[in-house]
Amino acid sequence: MLLLGTNKQPLMFLRPRNVDKRILEQGLGLYEGFHVSATLADFMTNFIRDLGKPFFVDPMVYVFTLRPVQLLDDSTKTLKPCINVIARQYGSLFEQSAGKRPITPTDLLSNHSSLESITKNVLSYQKSKFAGQLSLISPYYDKYALWGEEISLSIGTSSSTPEVLIPPYFPFKNPTNSWYTVTLECARKALSLKERNDYIFPALLIAPQMLTDPDSLSQIIGDFGSEKFDGFFIWVNDFKEETETPERLNGLVQLIRGLSSGGRPVFKLYGGYFSALLFAYGLKGFSCGLGYGSEKNVFKYGAAGGRIVPKYYVPRLHRSIALGDAERMLRTYPSLRCGCTVCKGVYGDNMDGFMEMRRRGRCESHFLNVRKKELKEIDEKGLNHVFSDMEGTVQAFKGDLLVDVENLKRWRKTIESSTKEIL
Repeated sequence: MLLLGTNKQPLMFLRPRNVDKRILEQGLGLYEGFHVSATLADFMTNFIRDLGKPFFVDPMVYVFTLRPVQLLDDSTKTLKPCINVIARQYGSLFEQSAGKRPITPTDLLSNHSSLESITKNVLSYQKSKFAGQLSLISPYYDKYALWGEEISLSIGTSSSTPEVLIPPYFPFKNPTNSWYTVTLECARKALSLKERNDYIFPALLIAPQMLTDPDSLSQIIGDFGSEKFDGFFIWVNDFKEETETPERLNGLVQLIRGLSSGGRPVFKLYGGYFSALLFAYGLKGFSCGLGYGSEKNVFKYGAAGGRIVPKYYVPRLHRSIALGDAERMLRTYPSLRCGCTVCKGVYGDNMDGFMEMRRRGRCESHFLNVRKKELKEIDEKGLNHVFSDMEGTVQAFKGDLLVDVENLKRWRKTIESSTKEIL
């Protein structure tokens, strides 16, 4: 059981897209598994099941608290088919309200038997979503074109059952909010419904402002930490690691340390390199997309986003930037260029070929290679080495208007001030 076991480096779970299938096939040894949505299309569930990697399912019950229009198809103005599926699975409350009105805490707290039934339905759906027969022939495991050295694979013996189960959860602003009460009660109901080989991981979807409120953090740690949960997921809404204040970053560290203090695993939904650094403070891993998706705003669900524009991940800065900006930066400062297999093959020492990185899959493949290397270095070289490299980058570009290194300074300041004894 990967999420519960010990690991020497941060675990990265990817948010899969259809356009990334080939990359995910070729890079099986570069990530641990998948963070998938309850609304994931059937053809993608079949694909993930057949890869044999560990996964967990976000039940996404929170979508039913949003404005009804957010659950409607833009063209037909009817309920999105994927929402209709989970509404029917979760129970009559969701069937009757979806696309018509947001559900309220009163809907759930007024009837505890209903709360238990809803929680049971949500857990059952996670178990059944990937049920099916595995392919007997998988053509992907012989060659790994994305990695230039021998790697070890992390392939699960069963990929039809999620690693852990997530009770219904909802966004809340503080522990006095009714949605906090609902989230805690659903998590407790999940414990009472726990069957053999079930592992219950509540998800905490918190407002970022809470991270600067020590009393709220203490109550969360006390309420959830006192129950017999097997682990936890943390989702800080719309939390951008690269631009957050040191105070909020430090609050996240304290929340992770508090929840993990009893030895239970804690994972962050939607994280980046800062999340990887928090491995030393009790964070076992995080989820993200291939060069995108290190943050998510729950209240923007259903917003027209269109195609995700590729961004280039700059290894020394540990963040992704627009391709045009990346080209100008790398032309000016060759020391920021990447030497991974993908980058060598596309542009090498000739920046005239850099914009070929815009071709589908190239920025994503580059990101996957670089991120795996980053996680490996955190394990093998430790935080002292990582911080030394950061300091070198900060000094090299201090005062430079083209290269922003403020995120590196904030990250180092936050972690060093949290517990200096770890360094």
